[in-house]
Formats: sequence, structure tokens, C-alpha cells
Amino acid sequence: MLEHLLTQIDLPYRYAIAASFVTCLAIQEVFSPWLSRTVTSSYVQLSAVRQGELDNRIMSIAHALTATYLSLYAFFGDEGLTPDVVRYNSHTVLLSSAILLGYALADLLETCMRPRALWTTDMVFHHLICIGIPCVYFTYRCAPYYGNIGWMTEISSPFLHIRRLLMMNGSKKTSQAYKINGMLFLLTFFVFRIAVIPWFWHNWLFRLTVNPDYYLPENAVALNSSMAEALIMNVLNCYWFVKLCIVTWRHLYVSKEHDD
Repeated sequence: MLEHLLTQIDLPYRYAIAASFVTCLAIQEVFSPWLSRTVTSSYVQLSAVRQGELDNRIMSIAHALTATYLSLYAFFGDEGLTPDVVRYNSHTVLLSSAILLGYALADLLETCMRPRALWTTDMVFHHLICIGIPCVYFTYRCAPYYGNIGWMTEISSPFLHIRRLLMMNGSKKTSQAYKINGMLFLLTFFVFRIAVIPWFWHNWLFRLTVNPDYYLPENAVALNSSMAEALIMNVLNCYWFVKLCIVTWRHLYVSKEHDD
């Protein structure tokens, strides 16, 4: 199965997967510790578990910014990337898929190496899905428009990690920086992970399925897998959004009581 998958991945994208994997590990193990020790003295005061978490969040921010740029570039700049296209070789989406695959493998490896700092069941499950999605696209090249919408969800991720970094560096939840970052996180999470759900499925049901190629037998596995993965990610995002709203409401309520 692995050999078959590798035959479907063109050589430049194999290099991109390897480069993403190595770069992510280098950020986690080398660059982030060096940068954190240089920028702030509080890093050395953190426990080894907290240092591992901080370094992991720096790595995740780097990946999220890369995914954000590539997904927006594909959405606005790739004229062939339309909701009604079943099969299409979008080089930008392929590159995004390669980078995501390398990142997900690296982050999963780091999670297994540092379970006390990084392991959460929902995030491990999320990473396994993130490994499966690019593998399906590399194999079948189906529904790239919808895969790119999935990559656009990473637009909210930097704010998630920045929020945690602020807390780890001693910022109070009542600070202006924390509040502004929190509102940007809530806004981008809602727009790019929740509000797009009905738009995503409306395009899938009323634009993609009218294409005769949608019903070709060779596309069935890819399209059914993509639908299943999209549904799982929708459920995960809705679950996280509910938790986020509860935490935000509690924070605002506590802040109001504190101000009073």
C-alpha cells in the first residue's frame, strides 16, 4: 500500500514532504529552543514538559502560516480550482498537501515522544485524519477545491497557539493582548471552520454532483473518503467551537465580575 502511494506522488512532492518533516522537527528541536532562550529569560524557568509544549506551538504556528498563505493563494489565484471540478492537478494544493503530510507526521512523532506535554486524544485523531486526507488526494487528485477549503481552516490556528504562548509567558487573561488575540481566534475559527460548513456542502451537493465525472466508478473511493473525512472534521470543529464559546463566555463573565 505504501509502495503504491509513493508511485502516485511525483518526485518534487516527495521532496516537499521530506523537507516539511525535517523542517518541522528542526523548528521543534533546534530553532524554537534557541530563539526562546534568546528572546526571553522565562523559557529556561519552564519545566521540560512546558518547554516541549512551547516549542511545539512555535512549530505549529510556522506550519499554520505556510498553510494559510498557500490555501489563500490557491483559492484566489488558481483559476482551475472550482467547486464543480472532480479531478484536477492543482500544484498549489498538491504542495499544501505535501507540507501538511510532513508536518502531521512530524507532530505525531513529537507527540509520541512527549506524551505528557502534547498528547490529547482529539488532536491525535485530528492528525491521523490530516495524514489520510493528503494521501487520498495524492492517489486520486479528486475534489481539490474542497481539500483547499480544509487547508484554509489553519487561518485560525496561529491565534490558538499565541493564546497559549501568552499564558505560558505570564500574560494575564485580563490583559489587552490576551483579549484581542482571543477575539481574533474566536472570529477566525467561526468564519473558516464553522461558517463555511453549509457553503461547503451546498457546493458539494449542488455543483460537484452535477458533474458526470462524479459518478465514474474510479472516483467513488476518493469522493466517499473525502466526504467521510469532511464530516469528521466538521464534527471536531463544532465540538471545539462549543468548548471555545464556553471558555470565552466564562472568561468574559469572570472579567466582568473582576471589573465590578
